[in-house]
Order: sequence, then structure tokens, then C-alpha cells
Amino acid sequence: MTTRTHRIARTPESHTSRLVVEQLEDRVTPAKPGISLAPSDGQFAVGADQGANGHVKVLKANVVRYSFIAFPGFNGGVRVATGDVNGDGTDDIAVGAGFGANHGHVKVYDGTTGAEITSFFSFQGFKGGVDVDIGDVNGDGKGDLIVGSGPSASHVKVFDLAAGGTEIASFIAYSGSVGGVTVTSGDLDGDGDEEVITGSAIGGAHVKAFSVGTGGAVTEVASFVAYSGYAGGIDVDAADLRNNDGIAEVAVSPLDKGGGEEVRLFDLSTGTPTLLGSFVPKFPGADRGVRLASGDADGDGDDDIIVAGGPGRGAKVKAFDAQTFTEIKDFSAFPGFQGGVFVG
Repeated sequence: MTTRTHRIARTPESHTSRLVVEQLEDRVTPAKPGISLAPSDGQFAVGADQGANGHVKVLKANVVRYSFIAFPGFNGGVRVATGDVNGDGTDDIAVGAGFGANHGHVKVYDGTTGAEITSFFSFQGFKGGVDVDIGDVNGDGKGDLIVGSGPSASHVKVFDLAAGGTEIASFIAYSGSVGGVTVTSGDLDGDGDEEVITGSAIGGAHVKAFSVGTGGAVTEVASFVAYSGYAGGIDVDAADLRNNDGIAEVAVSPLDKGGGEEVRLFDLSTGTPTLLGSFVPKFPGADRGVRLASGDADGDGDDDIIVAGGPGRGAKVKAFDAQTFTEIKDFSAFPGFQGGVFVG
């Protein structure tokens, strides 16, 4: 595969970031024994789906550190992810514009200050929206930006932001599919480099994992169907959710109605998927899918599974202990908004 150098072209837009401390309503059910519910060192982001002007909030536990409008004037929803791209020890925030935005617009914000780090177009001429994630794919100790195309393609690109936005990988995750692709990353084999993990967004429930080698060479290392008989598309997330062994497990959820809202957790360390367990978040309203993320939601030092409901489910966000699947947090990210949210 030929690797192209992509120089980031900053857009003329300015973003309006304001530092806010906003206590959201939080229901803890139940608390884990001996665990403080004070905000943790980790943080995660929530992005409003269509109809909320691209509103993003960055939280520690259920306290908003700051919020901003990611794409002023665009009302098509925003995908979010967190990871340390500049090596300062604090997770930064990546956002991707949803369906209808031009050219796969992505931005990255500093996780400490909320300042915009970079803004560029990942897929010139494309209007299908993009999914985003941050992971250390090349092993340099800094997060790379992973972008997956929305409906009409299943194209994945990886950008090394520490090297000025160089495109270090570009590949089609699902040959012949036009349903789009969701993306995440995690170290599935403990070698120190994170694999790119994809989910078929519309038309299937297919999970794949890819390693990125020297010169952008991409090797498929795992492939399986997460939900037999379901074809509504899936979301994926990966983190060291079990054993604290440095090896990531993969969480999968149905993105559309008909999937039963069941979140499943898989071990891919051998290349063959092993189902570790599952749970149903029980969001209010009709079955409209589940969005996924992971992070330390309760401050105990371990990553939890964070989920949000799709359109019509309000802006409900919940967190579940990854060991027991006990619900530990439940709050509304955008009180009064019914359009659904993304988490990352």
C-alpha cells in the first residue's frame, strides 16, 4: 500500500470554547464498596447528535470541565473520542462532523485548555460524515487520529498528528460495503502498539482488527460477526477492561433498532473472539441503538464501559463496571435534548 503525506490545512472557522463547570444530575446505582465518587483523573466526551448545533461537553465523572460548539452552523451531529495526542498526560478531544458535512471534517482540541489543536478534511469531496478515535498505532507514545467514513464507503485512515498530520495508513475495512465504518483502537496482543478495530456501521455486525506496520502496511488480525442475524450496524470500543494486563478487550453494541440493545464484551487476544459477557443498558423509549466508549467513570482507577442512547432516547448516558456489568452512573448529558448522543 502506498503511503501519502497529508499536510493539514486549517480551516478558517473559529471555535467557541468556554470553560464551564456544570454539575449534571447523577444517579449512582449502586456504588461499588469502598469507592469514592469524586471526579477521576480520566475524562471523556459527549457529542450531541443531529439537532444540537454540534455541542460537545468534556467531563470528569459527571462534572463538565468545559463545553464548546465543534462545528458552528452545522447541525448534523458530532462524533467524539479522547486520547493523548501531544504527550502531556491529559487526554485530548477529537471530533468528527456527522452526515452531511463536507470532506470528512475533523478537529482535535487540547484536553487541558480546550484550545483547538488542529482542524482538517480527512476525505476530500465526501459528505457521509465520519467516526473518530485516538490510539497509539505507531508506538511512538502519542495518540494517532483514526477516522472512519460514514455511509457510502468503509474507508479508514490514520493520521500521525505528532508528525504534522502525516497520513500513515489508508485502507478499506469491508470490501464492497457502502454502509460506513465505526472505529476504535486497542492493544489486542500486548506488544505496545494499538490495533485499529472497526465495526460495520450499516448492513451488518462485522468486527475486524488490523495492525499497521512500517510504511503503512495493514494486516487483518481478527474478523468475526458480533450478532448473528442482526444487520443494523454496530459501534465498537476497546480498552483494558479486564485483568489490568495491558491487553484490550473489545466492547460491541447495536447501532440501530432490532439489536436488542445488548452490549457484548469480547477477548480477541488469541485472534479468535471469546465472549466474556453482556448486559442491556435499559434506556427509556423505543429500541434505537447504543453508542459506546470507555473510561474511568467512578475514579477507582479502572476503565468502565460508558454507553449512550440513540435518537429519541433523550441524552441519557450510563456507565457500567466492566467486571460485573453493574450500573454505576446514569445522567443526562444535554438535559431536554431528545436527539441522542455520542460518547468517546
